[in-house]
Amino acid sequence: RRLLEAVSHSLDAAGSEVSRYEQSLQECAAQLSTDIEADELRGLVTNLIASTQQVNAGHSALQQHLEESKKEADALREELAKVRIEAHTDALTGLANRKGFEERWRALETSEDFRDNPHCVLIGDIDKFKSINDTYGHLFGDKILKIVAKAFSNLTKGKDLAARFGGEEFIILLPETPLNGAVALAENIRKSIEKGRVFNPKTGEEVARVTISIGVTQLKHGENVDDAIARADEALYRAKEGGRNRVEVAAEAPPLRAAS
Repeated sequence: RRLLEAVSHSLDAAGSEVSRYEQSLQECAAQLSTDIEADELRGLVTNLIASTQQVNAGHSALQQHLEESKKEADALREELAKVRIEAHTDALTGLANRKGFEERWRALETSEDFRDNPHCVLIGDIDKFKSINDTYGHLFGDKILKIVAKAFSNLTKGKDLAARFGGEEFIILLPETPLNGAVALAENIRKSIEKGRVFNPKTGEEVARVTISIGVTQLKHGENVDDAIARADEALYRAKEGGRNRVEVAAEAPPLRAAS
């Protein structure tokens, strides 16, 4: 608002200067339409030069102000873009946060090809994470979250979006991905985390294996994000009940198609 008010003031000042200059030109023209002595002509020219210099100075000041305003507007635009990214990013892991995930979902469901392609969601939850926090402390728990987030980030490409959904829960939106492709990705993530070796920074000892359970579902036409997530969450619960470190597919999802 301050920037716009300043520019408006500069434009008003420039407009007033131009109006005065126009009046000066009209007065000069009126005098030139009559017989005029040489001394009077010289005075007229002198006044006209002074008026021209004044309006040029005003124009230069306006130009400088507009350039400064443009730089300030560009800086504000960059700052806004940075803030927007931060608002959609999880500070600990660098993945998208829940808000970022929901915005991407809205963009997907309003896209032209939403109904023409299969789309999937998978939800993963670190197994026995509370026990890890209680045993080794929250700082070590944060380290585990970062390791798991890296596995999600490294294995999602293109249009896919990995996000931290809250606590030790992670979610991936997989546009234009059939169910068998989503299950394959979930297995790759599970195996990647299972194979990782984690050491206690205080003692150097290797920590018990970190694993993750994952639920997968394919989106149904017309359903909202909450329904899709609920079905994926049900599959995740079955993975936990089935012994953890597993991938389960939502029972209501379309059947797996044979891999090509």
